[in-house]
Amino acid sequence: AVDGSATFDEVYDAAGAIDEVYPAIVERLVAAAGESGDVLYAVPGSPLVAEHTVELLLADERVTVEVLPALSFLDLAWVRLGVDPVAVGVRVVDGHRFAVEAAGERGPLLVAQCDSAHVLSDVKLVLDSGPEPALADDAEVVVLQRLGLPDERVERVPWAELDRVDADHLTSVYLPE
Repeated sequence: AVDGSATFDEVYDAAGAIDEVYPAIVERLVAAAGESGDVLYAVPGSPLVAEHTVELLLADERVTVEVLPALSFLDLAWVRLGVDPVAVGVRVVDGHRFAVEAAGERGPLLVAQCDSAHVLSDVKLVLDSGPEPALADDAEVVVLQRLGLPDERVERVPWAELDRVDADHLTSVYLPE
C-alpha cells in the first residue's frame, strides 16, 4: 500500500487450515519490525480476546510488543444478548476446541471462533453425542455474526439447524443452557 499499510487477507485465503495463518502472520510482522524498527499491528476488537496471533507475538522473543486495549466482541455480545455474563455464569469456549473446553460444563456457553459449518457441526455433534442430548430438538440458540459492523446479525436459530448457518470468522454461538 502507498501509506505502508497492508492486510493479511491473502494469508487467510491461501491457508489450508486456520492454524497455518497465525504463524505466517507473525513471521511477516517480525520481518517488518526487523526492517523498519516499529510496526503497528491492528486487530478488530481487543488484542487479548481470541487473537491467537497476538498471543504468539507476546511469546516471541524476537520482538517487543506493546498491547493497547480495545473493545472486545465479547462486550458487544453481552449487550446484544442482554446478559450479564458474571451473574449467569457464562463460560467462553473456542469452537475449534469445543470438545475439550466444554467437557463437563453446565450452564450457558458462548462459543467463539465458529468460522465454518464444520465447526458448528462439531459443536452440535459433541452436545448430541451423550446418552441424552444436551439440548432438545426444539431448543433455540443465538448466532452472533460480525458484531459492531454494518452487516451485524444476531439471530435465534433452532438447535437442529445450527450447522446450516452460513458461518464466517466473526461468528459466535450463545448456548443459553
